[in-house]
Amino acid sequence: MEPLAIAMICDEIRLEANGKPFIIGVYQQQIIFPALPATVPQLIVVTTLFSDIRNPITQYTVNITGPGINLSHEVGPVELPPNPFSDATRAEVSGIIPIRPFAVTEPGVLDIIVKFAGGETRARRTLIVSAATQEVGSAEQNETKILH
Repeated sequence: MEPLAIAMICDEIRLEANGKPFIIGVYQQQIIFPALPATVPQLIVVTTLFSDIRNPITQYTVNITGPGINLSHEVGPVELPPNPFSDATRAEVSGIIPIRPFAVTEPGVLDIIVKFAGGETRARRTLIVSAATQEVGSAEQNETKILH
């Protein structure tokens, strides 16, 4: 199995009393700001890397780039709990990355790349848009418009 990474972008994650995460303000294909440049108190990126259970990846680096943004964050190493399913084929490791504050200078693309021993994979690309002008980085990046 080739490693696969995914990322979710949201405004906030709170831990409930019962230990469940409470996810607030999930973004889809676009993050729309009233005007740019803009700064918000925080943006949360949650990454999950899936790998072969026989050769699990338990440590990785997340690179987040975009207009005025260039961050790197280490996840792991983590110890995987025993998998309760006898037919499981993949292991998964997740990391929560808070960006405080989140400042963006211009429209463009927020790109999230996960790097691990032996390779890398894109977890997500999200458009950063100014509502004042509906500007995005390029027509190629603007294939789908979903407004929040």
